[in-house]
Amino acid sequence: MKNKTWKEKRYTLKGVVVENFYGNCRYGAIVEIETDEKGLKKIKENPLQDYINYKPESIDYVYFDIYLTETIRSLKIIIEKEFVFPVGKIESGKRTEEIEKIISRLYEDHTLSVKILY
Repeated sequence: MKNKTWKEKRYTLKGVVVENFYGNCRYGAIVEIETDEKGLKKIKENPLQDYINYKPESIDYVYFDIYLTETIRSLKIIIEKEFVFPVGKIESGKRTEEIEKIISRLYEDHTLSVKILY
């Protein structure tokens, strides 16, 4: 039997999403998205998505730090390499003073992340 190995890349996006509900009521959430290369590509192509599925009127702002985990697998061993620092970022929308206040409040209140598999 040949010694086959294969590589896999997984991404963790950590950041915030600010949504606008009807009547100009804005809501923010800290999110953590787990995805593969295909999912990361889709997010980069269209970052202003409703990740939380709350059905808002619009997504006004998103910011994600991108963390990478590389896994090398064989029949005998699994090696995981997890990057401590972000390998990139995604930012879309206009970061206004009002959005800045929402984001600051989220982090000050120690809000738990919404975990999403994408």
